[in-house]
Parts: sequence; C-alpha cells; structure tokens
Amino acid sequence: MLKKRDAARANLETLYRIFTVPEAPDSSLGAIDQAIADDVIGFLQTHIVAVEHDLE
Repeated sequence: MLKKRDAARANLETLYRIFTVPEAPDSSLGAIDQAIADDVIGFLQTHIVAVEHDLE
C-alpha cells in the first residue's frame, strides 16, 4: 500500500537560506566544502574517477 506524501514546497526565503548560508565547519558537507576550497585539483583527482583517452 502506498503512503501519501506531502509535496515539497520552496519559497524565496528557504531557497536563499539553502544557497547562501554556509554549512557548519564540523558537518559532513562543511568538511567537503573545505576540502574543495583548500585543493580543488587534489579533491577532484581523489574523488572523481575518470580516465583520459585520446580521441584520435
């Protein structure tokens, strides 16, 4: 049996808070944000898996 779920709602105030208020430095997202800010190239090399191939 399916449960009825409330629809997500957003308004300008909540969107502003989500996209402008920084995360707490001791939160998981705050730690990721700090890692990216400290060393973008290193973070991408460690966390993004991609293999470079010559297109020719």
